[in-house]
Amino acid sequence: MSFGSDREGLDGCGDPVGDLGTAVERVLDLDPVTMPGAALQADLLRWSKRRDQEDAGFAAWVLAAVRNQVGVEDGYVDTIGWLSWQTGKARGELRRSVRLAELCELLPETGQAWRDGKITTAAVETIAAARVPGFDDELRGVEDELLQIAKRGDHRSLRLVTQHFRACARADGSKPAPPDEFTLAEVGDRATLRADLSKPSLQTVREAIEKFTRPPTVDDESTLAQRQAEGLVRMCEIALARGTDAHGARPVVSYITHARTADDPTHPLTLGLFSGVIDPRERDRILCDATIVPVTTDHRGEILDVGRATPVWNRAQRRAVTSRSPHCQWPGCEIPAPWCDIHHALSWEHGGPTDIDNGAHLCRRHHVFLHQHRDWQSTFDHQHFRVFRADRTEVHPDARHHLAA
Repeated sequence: MSFGSDREGLDGCGDPVGDLGTAVERVLDLDPVTMPGAALQADLLRWSKRRDQEDAGFAAWVLAAVRNQVGVEDGYVDTIGWLSWQTGKARGELRRSVRLAELCELLPETGQAWRDGKITTAAVETIAAARVPGFDDELRGVEDELLQIAKRGDHRSLRLVTQHFRACARADGSKPAPPDEFTLAEVGDRATLRADLSKPSLQTVREAIEKFTRPPTVDDESTLAQRQAEGLVRMCEIALARGTDAHGARPVVSYITHARTADDPTHPLTLGLFSGVIDPRERDRILCDATIVPVTTDHRGEILDVGRATPVWNRAQRRAVTSRSPHCQWPGCEIPAPWCDIHHALSWEHGGPTDIDNGAHLCRRHHVFLHQHRDWQSTFDHQHFRVFRADRTEVHPDARHHLAA
């Protein structure tokens, strides 16, 4: 069955697409400038809802056209190329429509809610962004939760939950997170800095820059970017003045997470106040060496009580651990202790004591690695830190150890 202005008499059907055009023309005849404020507000929201419904229908039609290879007979490589030429829409925009329509097939209740105008196109895009290859069954399992949030129109919570789902799915895979990178290049008499950072690293950098960025003064014409550059330089000056061996207070970087018992296999949502959802593999590493502030909330998340800040490792313990192990304890690593975290051999969250017999220095690279590779194991006998790969072979400090007879 097809619809068109010249086909009504052929199959006895009306022309829904033509009727849609007529309705749009009637709306365009209205002058929003002359409309009362209340009417403009109500009709604007109604129109936005109808446009979301149109997006749902258009996405389904684009997917059907792709599967039927519409336009390929005209010599185009694919339907997306043909439709882009015909409509002027960017290929990326059309591919996005296909992805959303495919999501609606995977999550039919979400698709129906979109077509009914109960959720927005933005909400569907957010849910689609959570999709990770190989984890479609898990996404189906949380559809009801995501749909409830989307129907409430709480787009911020929806972004956080979908980002957390994606982070958990990636954490369950074998591919490790890419390492942080930083480059500094001179361009003429200026310099450019570029960084590719994980969310925890971004959280540290953003909080540090925020603390060292001066507020604008009266008649201050400097931009935020200029004041942040000043703050970055000031941070470096202070760091150089203190030196790399200084034993000052640990940096204050704020995260929010939920408590978890030892037998709980789930990944609690963890948020950096500036950087958003944190990879669940980073959560355990952060808790190894942090200041814990217990917060009690009710079922709605409202704060009932805030406890006292409790440092996991105090300065005396840090000095004691440093005197015993002046560098990273990973086999073969010699990163100095002031640049290391203190790792709980037995997890602090699961009852491991915060004493020097349970603490070992690990540089950030090896600390992250150990928490991201859950199939690796480590042992600590108060002096020697031993690491075993997934196949239970040991990592030795001497790369030639296996040659010894």
